[in-house]
Amino acid sequence: MDRLHAVLPLLTVIPVGLLPVIMFLLLLIYLDTYRMVRMRLVLAMLAAGGVVAVACYILNG
Repeated sequence: MDRLHAVLPLLTVIPVGLLPVIMFLLLLIYLDTYRMVRMRLVLAMLAAGGVVAVACYILNG
């Protein structure tokens, strides 16, 4: 039960923190009317950023 209490704050903090990132990403996709950047590349860069963020979180304790 203690683990659940430790995880519950993360369930609210993570979505609130990701909301501006997702909104900015959607805005950039909307503004890319000439399709200069492929969606696959955008998703790959987003995934790479997530991996780097997790690695930094682990390295910083």
